[in-house]
Parts: sequence; structure tokens; C-alpha cells
Amino acid sequence: VEETKARVAEAGIRVELTQAASEERNALTRLYALLGRTTAAALQLEGEAESLPAVPDLAALQSLVASSPAIVVARVEVDRRRALTEVEQSKRVPDVTVSAGMQRSNETQRNMLLLGVSVPLQVFDRNQGNLLEALKLEDKARDELQATTVRLHSEVTQAHDRLSTIATEVQALRGDVLPGSKSAYDAAT
Repeated sequence: VEETKARVAEAGIRVELTQAASEERNALTRLYALLGRTTAAALQLEGEAESLPAVPDLAALQSLVASSPAIVVARVEVDRRRALTEVEQSKRVPDVTVSAGMQRSNETQRNMLLLGVSVPLQVFDRNQGNLLEALKLEDKARDELQATTVRLHSEVTQAHDRLSTIATEVQALRGDVLPGSKSAYDAAT
């Protein structure tokens, strides 16, 4: 009976090992993608559970979100859209053209000074469509900046919580589980 129980437990552990190996491969694939690699080069990961880094302050991490590349890109996009809106607004005002020149008249054999002023009348086209589109795109860029900021703050908070939880688990394993397991193993031996 004990042997059967041990075999069932062993089979369960093998399934967990297979799942852990799959998770490791997926994590390495994501890591290679973050590093900009497509092939699995010889990558040596180092770390010890005995020397975990201290959990940083959440407020300090949240203050770093403002300088993240995703936020910077979103701000640049907002500025670009604002500039395009200003260009479209400037097109609403007609361009006054002043011209001056000289012309020689063949009939009178004299030079004539020509002055001209051109003011386009915008009766039908006041650039309302393009301006409205530019304003909508500027609003959309602002909304995307806000969404990116909220998403990054949420991701930082979740990562901080995961790190805190893992640090607590490691301390519990170190302080209670490992000594208890060793004591049980020694007693069984």
C-alpha cells in the first residue's frame, strides 16, 4: 500500500516537473524576446534564494513610471498631435498674398509699377473637417497616454505585490518548512 502511494506521488511529481519545464521554456522564450534575440544562446542565469534583494518601496517604483519608455512615447505622440492640431487651426486663417512688380508698357514706352493684394474668401472651406479630425486624434493620443500610465502603475503594483509575497514565502520556507522537513527526515531515517 505504501509502495502504491509512493508511485502515485511520484507520478504526480513527474507531471509537475513536466509542467515546470514547460513554464521554464515559455519564460526563456519571453526573456529572449525582451533581450531582442530569436535563438536560444547559451544563457547562464544566476541567483540564490539565500540572498534575495530587498523589496523596494512602492512609492519609489511608482515615481519611476513617469520616465518609462512607453510613457515617453505616449507623451511625444500627444505633442505631435497637438502640433498637427495647431497646423490645422492655422489653415483656417486665409493667407494674404501681397505682390509687387514692374512692367514695361510697349504702347507708352513707360515702366509701370504693379501692386497686388490677394485675399482668398473662405466661404465654403473653413477647414472644419481637418481641424475636427486633428482635435479627435489629439484627444485619442491623450486618452492613450492616460491608459498607458494607469496600466504601468497597475503592473508595477502587481509586480511589487508578487515580489513581497515571494519574499515572505522564502522566509517561511527558510524558517519553518526546511527545518521541519529536515527534522522529519532525520526522525524517519
